[in-house]
Amino acid sequence: MSQRANTASERELQELREREAAYRQRLTDGAALTRRLRQHTKALLDVLRHHRPARRADIARTLADVARESGKALDVARTSVWLFSDGGERLVCKLLLAGDREQPSAGAALLTATSPAYFQALAEAGVVAVEDVDRDKRIVGLEPYLRTHQVRAMLDISIAIPGELIGVVCHEHTHGPRVWLPEEIDFATHVGDLVALALEVERRQLAEARLLGSEAKYRYLVESLPVTVYSFDAHSHRIEYLSPQIRELGAFNADELLAQGVSAWLALVHSDDRAAVEARFAPGGVDRAPVDAVAAARQPTPDVVPPRRRAAGAEPVGPCARAGATEAM
Repeated sequence: MSQRANTASERELQELREREAAYRQRLTDGAALTRRLRQHTKALLDVLRHHRPARRADIARTLADVARESGKALDVARTSVWLFSDGGERLVCKLLLAGDREQPSAGAALLTATSPAYFQALAEAGVVAVEDVDRDKRIVGLEPYLRTHQVRAMLDISIAIPGELIGVVCHEHTHGPRVWLPEEIDFATHVGDLVALALEVERRQLAEARLLGSEAKYRYLVESLPVTVYSFDAHSHRIEYLSPQIRELGAFNADELLAQGVSAWLALVHSDDRAAVEARFAPGGVDRAPVDAVAAARQPTPDVVPPRRRAAGAEPVGPCARAGATEAM
């Protein structure tokens, strides 16, 4: 074999060895990345499992913890959470971490109209993985922000709930271009889902607080009325509520009557009004009856009728008194 042939064979062998070594290194690096991301995923789940947000302050802390863990996992300089406002016309920064330290965002905002390609890609794919900001046309319009913060590559994940895009989780790399691996994109997508969950918790808590406030006001109003108010389920025909004024109709207890059911309540209704009340409890009775209904309740003795009942037209009749009761559905 000639010297030239030997040289070619040795060169080919060397190239094969280098490719094999590179492949082995990729496998090793991939396995290490998978382990590292798996550990951070576990840490993220622990954040939500052991620190379930109960107040808005807790939710802010949870978002910071999630963003901090995500920044560490992806080894980026800056991690931030942005939410849409003004009907989707602006994207406002709600949380910013430089490394693992929270920084004042000062309400930094981006107008969606300035970078339509970016927001379209985010809405359609849910992921905008930019390896080099100088070469990616999707980020046209974001250049002033990227230059200010020296961002060279970015991995942005949508925060979405069914039917609505509500924000973005941004991972900003400042040390030159960067190739985002599939495992990193999958991890960041999981982070976006966790942030969406935390924000949905906040929405539910706010809705519950508003509902409780409305219920408290309604209960106060109802229990201030000079009549006994009761409500029943139009489908199950089960009495669900009796106002405390039931005590003023005699020796009655709301909890006891609720436990005894409809028959016990109907037995208290004065005979003159019982048929109308029974009709409302019958199948389809709610649809046929008037919206407002007032009935009289039987009293054990006429002398227990409160004066305000008499003023409302609830006069004693014989051995049994009549006192007002109204219903709600």
